[in-house]
Amino acid sequence: MAHEPLLESGIATLALDGVERHLVVLTGPEGRLGHDERVRVAAGLTHVFDAETGDTLR
Repeated sequence: MAHEPLLESGIATLALDGVERHLVVLTGPEGRLGHDERVRVAAGLTHVFDAETGDTLR
Protein backbone atom coordinates (compact mmCIF):
# COMPACT_ATOMS: atom_id res chain seq x y z
CA MET A 1 0.00 0.00 0.00
CA ALA A 2 1.14 3.53 -0.72
CA HIS A 3 -0.36 6.85 0.40
CA GLU A 4 0.35 10.19 -1.24
CA PRO A 5 -0.82 13.23 0.77
CA LEU A 6 -2.05 16.14 -1.32
CA LEU A 7 -3.23 19.59 -0.22
CA GLU A 8 -6.93 18.90 0.39
CA SER A 9 -6.99 15.10 0.13
CA GLY A 10 -4.74 12.10 -0.37
CA ILE A 11 -4.51 9.14 -2.71
CA ALA A 12 -4.02 5.61 -1.40
CA THR A 13 -3.14 2.62 -3.57
CA LEU A 14 -4.38 -0.58 -1.92
CA ALA A 15 -3.78 -4.27 -2.59
CA LEU A 16 -6.87 -6.41 -1.93
CA ASP A 17 -6.72 -10.12 -1.11
CA GLY A 18 -7.93 -12.13 -4.10
CA VAL A 19 -7.95 -9.11 -6.47
CA GLU A 20 -5.39 -8.93 -9.28
CA ARG A 21 -5.25 -5.15 -9.67
CA HIS A 22 -4.68 -2.47 -7.05
CA LEU A 23 -7.48 -0.21 -5.84
CA VAL A 24 -6.82 3.56 -5.89
CA VAL A 25 -8.90 5.59 -3.43
CA LEU A 26 -9.25 9.22 -2.41
CA THR A 27 -8.63 9.83 1.30
CA GLY A 28 -8.67 12.72 3.70
CA PRO A 29 -5.47 14.81 3.82
CA GLU A 30 -4.61 13.68 7.35
CA GLY A 31 -4.48 9.98 6.45
CA ARG A 32 -1.10 8.37 7.11
CA LEU A 33 -1.04 4.69 6.25
CA GLY A 34 1.76 2.20 6.83
CA HIS A 35 2.97 -0.14 4.08
CA ASP A 36 1.31 -3.31 5.41
CA GLU A 37 -1.39 -1.63 7.47
CA ARG A 38 -4.89 -3.11 7.17
CA VAL A 39 -7.65 -0.60 6.41
CA ARG A 40 -11.42 -0.72 6.09
CA VAL A 41 -12.80 0.66 2.81
CA ALA A 42 -16.34 2.01 2.41
CA ALA A 43 -17.50 3.02 -1.06
CA GLY A 44 -19.33 6.27 -1.63
CA LEU A 45 -18.90 8.01 -4.96
CA THR A 46 -17.27 5.43 -7.23
CA HIS A 47 -15.68 5.75 -10.68
CA VAL A 48 -14.85 2.54 -12.56
CA PHE A 49 -12.66 2.46 -15.67
CA ASP A 50 -11.88 -0.18 -18.30
CA ALA A 51 -8.31 -1.40 -17.66
CA GLU A 52 -7.43 -1.65 -21.35
CA THR A 53 -9.02 1.49 -22.82
CA GLY A 54 -9.33 3.79 -19.79
CA ASP A 55 -12.97 4.41 -20.75
CA THR A 56 -15.45 5.05 -17.95
CA LEU A 57 -17.72 2.09 -17.16
CA ARG A 58 -21.27 2.85 -16.03
